[in-house]
Amino acid sequence: MVKPAKSSRRVSELRCEAIKKYLSFENLPLQNVVSSVLKAFVDCFVECLDGGCGVDVSDYISFFNRFVTRALAESYKCDRVKHLLNSAREYVARVYTAAEKVFGSAFIIEGELKSRLLIHTKSPVMPLDMGISWDFILNIPFVPASSVKGLARSYFEANKIVVGGLDADELFGSEEGGVGYIVFFDAYPVSCQEKLIEPDVITPHYPGDRIDELSATPTPIVFPAIAPKTVMHFPVAVNVKLIGKKIGGQGLGKEITAIISNIAKALESGVGAKTSVGYGRIKIVKY
Repeated sequence: MVKPAKSSRRVSELRCEAIKKYLSFENLPLQNVVSSVLKAFVDCFVECLDGGCGVDVSDYISFFNRFVTRALAESYKCDRVKHLLNSAREYVARVYTAAEKVFGSAFIIEGELKSRLLIHTKSPVMPLDMGISWDFILNIPFVPASSVKGLARSYFEANKIVVGGLDADELFGSEEGGVGYIVFFDAYPVSCQEKLIEPDVITPHYPGDRIDELSATPTPIVFPAIAPKTVMHFPVAVNVKLIGKKIGGQGLGKEITAIISNIAKALESGVGAKTSVGYGRIKIVKY
């Protein structure tokens, strides 16, 4: 009788001194989360190479993912991070005030997440299989301005939206047409109900892009996501002087309202990764 091979996945916990030292997140205003995770990743891996972390080196990233995700979910409960969210709200308000002075017209679009939000999963700043876009200074996740602009532009193009005779290339800018008239800024969570971060899991069955039942190896991947019911602020500006020269006239209220309302509709269509399976759904509250 052939005995099954032993698997290090039976070990339930990753153990190393670096995890205790860097991933408790007991003092978030003074502790940089990204730096702490990177430091823990390197130091703990060294312990694993010496056989002292409790798991096989080949399984290290998987176990580290789980631990970091769990630590973030536990530490980023709403009652613990109110000060971080208030700082984000104040930062967005300052961006809005400055943008209004510079461009002549600015808005804050407020939306509430109806489902979990994933953003920049393929280019994370933290060493995770599936990461999340993270602000190094404010110590919270955020939605990069480039992601918001890309989403809005795709919505305008797909729906052939024209405002004041200007199509998506002219409104958002292009290599041929130059700089656009709409300016986007990073968006931030400003309040939540229970948790700001919660763990999620997907289980890929096939290695790479090849679908082959004989080589199927279901492998759970645990990762952090922004929790539903989180309220996000999306600052947007419209360059009134430039767009006024382009379409003529001083009364641009109708055009600006059309631009912002369609950006709000674009946000409601889904933000970030995996929107086709229900992630990143937002209900716009006001703007």
